[in-house]
Amino acid sequence: GETARAGSVVGIDISESGETVVLAELRGNLVSRISEEALDNQTSDQVVQRVHRMMSRLLKEKGVKAREVLRAAVGFGGPVDALHGKVLTHHDVPGWEGVPLASLIENGLDVLTFLDNDARLAARGAGWFGPGRDTPSCDFA
Repeated sequence: GETARAGSVVGIDISESGETVVLAELRGNLVSRISEEALDNQTSDQVVQRVHRMMSRLLKEKGVKAREVLRAAVGFGGPVDALHGKVLTHHDVPGWEGVPLASLIENGLDVLTFLDNDARLAARGAGWFGPGRDTPSCDFA
């Protein structure tokens, strides 16, 4: 489709309140999003499986093939080791320590996946697409 030719990316947010998956054009225009509220006592494996289902559903609904997705990014609501794509800890739910979240998501979509803390990703997004995007002198200092 037109979206795929322009370049598609997937964004995933995993937080204590639930999961959100978005499909966007490479230029940053949002194509679609779906969210599900967190379930009690979910393991990290169950969260990953749910995110895989959400990604598949979103791509199918928009007619985008997984191979047409250029990159995926996961924002996690807690400390992460972005370099190695691993969760360090989840502040509210046990069992997330050392989970290789980037590679687990990558395996479900077969696309290079980047993991970072959700607040750092939000700041990057604001810098790239927010109020400062057209101001060369804008920085985070």
